[in-house]
Amino acid sequence: MVANPNEITPLSIEDQVKEAGLNREATQSLEEIHKGLQKLKRQVHENPDEDRTRLLIQEAVNACRGTLGADDVRSILQPRPSADADPDVSADTPAWGDPVDGSELLDSIAAEVRKLFVIGEAELTAVVLWIVHTHAHDEARISPYLWLWSPVKGCGKSNLLGFMKVLVHRPMGCTFITAAVLYRSIQANKPTLLIDEVDKFLNSNPELRGVFQDGHRRGGSVPRCVQGPNGTFTVVDFPTWAPRVMAGLNRLPAEITDRTIKLVLQMVTREEQDTIEDFDEMEIGNQQYDLKRKIVRWVEDHRDNLATNWKPELPALHPPRLRDNWRAFAAIADEAGGAWPERVRLACVELSISKENDRDDGLDMLRCIKAIFDERISDRIRSQDLLEKLNEMEDQRWPSYNDGQWPIKPAQVAEVLSPFSIKPSQIWFGPRQSRVQARGYMRESFEKAWNRYLQASDDEASPMSPIPETPASQEEGDDGLPF
Repeated sequence: MVANPNEITPLSIEDQVKEAGLNREATQSLEEIHKGLQKLKRQVHENPDEDRTRLLIQEAVNACRGTLGADDVRSILQPRPSADADPDVSADTPAWGDPVDGSELLDSIAAEVRKLFVIGEAELTAVVLWIVHTHAHDEARISPYLWLWSPVKGCGKSNLLGFMKVLVHRPMGCTFITAAVLYRSIQANKPTLLIDEVDKFLNSNPELRGVFQDGHRRGGSVPRCVQGPNGTFTVVDFPTWAPRVMAGLNRLPAEITDRTIKLVLQMVTREEQDTIEDFDEMEIGNQQYDLKRKIVRWVEDHRDNLATNWKPELPALHPPRLRDNWRAFAAIADEAGGAWPERVRLACVELSISKENDRDDGLDMLRCIKAIFDERISDRIRSQDLLEKLNEMEDQRWPSYNDGQWPIKPAQVAEVLSPFSIKPSQIWFGPRQSRVQARGYMRESFEKAWNRYLQASDDEASPMSPIPETPASQEEGDDGLPF
């Protein structure tokens, strides 16, 4: 039998992976690997041969070994369910059949949010872009967490979570989660986590905080000992890289808030209530299914560009992490076009300035103590006197530092100041004839920290409470000067 010269011999599994740009024998950057995976992904999705698909994915895993984890490779190449699959049980939503305009897509998502919620423009921009980001998560280098916060209950945090759950990639909602469930869920399904009442369990769980902290950057993982079938233990790295949105009323640890974009929601007034529709999660899910399919299609068509444009230009912010948190959003906005490139940069500045004012305990404490010393003649202060003045600052957190009810304690003041190398010591107080020793702080021990960490803009952005005036005679008794 003579071979047909026009017949094309199919490539071997190894050659097909190499042709996509993945070569196990060459050193490749993450950008090169992601570009090759996206090319191979299109071939995998178009291939009806399940056995060949499985072999292609395994060969890609081998080619990426040492640079990208096997779970990450498989999650990128996993075939999409067929268009007639049941959307309620499918792992992924099938893409829309026709190309989708990016700017119109983002406008449509924003319009749906406005129908149901009263929300600021900057917060709306962040919500819309984060929803799309969950579908393009692997193309980002940093994935900011969204933190839905409100001053009181009943401001729509849970309802907004419910709306987002309808449109995000592989949603997993919960009101409590352990560290083990979190990292094993990410390993198994890489879901989008929508966590309500997060402040009720995250603050008191250091292991869970560690898993949260590691999930901010691509490639984040936590090592854990796992028992094998023969009873021996091995160390396994569990991935923590997954998008997440959290809702809660109380403060979160600083290491978590550094990685979040905080959205403040306000209670709807009676007048505003007449301008929005009632929220029904089941009904919304049916109505927005086509919109979700359009998100999937747009991300699939623009995935390569989103991966390439991973570091778009943004306004200068300090510290740099504030700007890094917005890069994934800016990449989506720039690719979509229309008004969105400008919108994302305005939102970035507005919400980041708000966050700059939302300092952690250490910087707040430095600013407060500087204000106290600036009102004094003395160069020293007793620990007990410092505590009283801190707890007189009604617009600061110190009067209700403990569970929102009890004032801060001397040991807690020392703990907050400790990272700045500031510690209380035995100091002489009073005039030379009758001076006594007591634990306290010298002004000079704060000077270096003030110069390093505080700027004029901080003092303007976070005004101090008025410092109660102290009679001069009492002040002289504390400063070591003679009466």
